Amino acid sequence: MTTLEELQARKETLKNRLMDSAAEFVELVVSDVPAFMTREVRKVFVSALDFSESLNDEALKALKAKIRTRGAEVGAELVARLADESLWLHAEVPSGELRTLETNAAVWDVLQTVARATTALMLEEGFPTPEEGFGIVYKTPTWFIDGKYAPALIEKVWSSLVTMRHVDEELEATRRQQRQDALQERWDKG
Repeated sequence: MTTLEELQARKETLKNRLMDSAAEFVELVVSDVPAFMTREVRKVFVSALDFSESLNDEALKALKAKIRTRGAEVGAELVARLADESLWLHAEVPSGELRTLETNAAVWDVLQTVARATTALMLEEGFPTPEEGFGIVYKTPTWFIDGKYAPALIEKVWSSLVTMRHVDEELEATRRQQRQDALQERWDKG
């Protein structure tokens, strides 16, 4: 039978593995933020004909510089907010797809900071809002960035969490058994 100490050490190792994978994922997302914001603003720029044609080249350069600056700011915010272990450790494990974080509402909401910041930037710059809204949603990249693949990192996070939950069950069973053994011994002595 595995001891409580061994199980607790295993749980700590799994937690560290999960948080390492999460940190690697956040690093990947941070490097994607400026590119994402650029892609989304470019889409709107190309479709908002009258507005975009009214911008001179200097204004366009300034817009691109602002996107880079804002992207860096949003990236720093993501790093700070996603360092909170509770966002990762208290998530409900999805029953299906393990290559997305959409089911982790807390993390997903933080990731949508990217979409909200992109929308805010376009509104600040005076882009006309389409009737249906900008409809920007940040989805994690499904391609390699700097040699890292977000879906695989996300899968590692979920896998570590699933295994941690199993270890928690083992811990609870071991504690219960120890209590029962102590009560049995007490009964037998008395």
